[in-house]
Amino acid sequence: MFYCEECRKKNKWPEGFAVSRGPCEMCGKTATCHDVPSCALPDRKEKPVAKKKSKKPVELTPADEKRCQCERPNGATFMTFGMAPGLVRCKNKPIVVVTEREATHEDGERGSMSLCPHCYNKFIERMGDDFATVRAIEREGEDKGV
Repeated sequence: MFYCEECRKKNKWPEGFAVSRGPCEMCGKTATCHDVPSCALPDRKEKPVAKKKSKKPVELTPADEKRCQCERPNGATFMTFGMAPGLVRCKNKPIVVVTEREATHEDGERGSMSLCPHCYNKFIERMGDDFATVRAIEREGEDKGV
């Protein structure tokens, strides 16, 4: 589910692990929205705004075992001179690959991504430890730290 901050507060929904700019599925307003799987939300009272169905399936990016795939805010605000607010990919080395237990997209595919220790802790804090399966990334001669 992709919803804006206003709809999140109104419905008392959790903050998303990932955020990005786009149309809110509840009100249709284009804003920075929380991206949370529908199965992680309490029962919805309102129906989402109808959206166009994509004709071709979404191509999933495989998990990258060399670099964390989480996107973090770049630290810029509307007041930052010369830099626009946005997201940047984390540069840390991942320790785990998390995979959705149930598909959350209409195409039925289950997504997965690699996460560093910091991003993994944030993921567990926001999504819970039963949302995804976790596989440690094996590296020769290194302590996994999970």
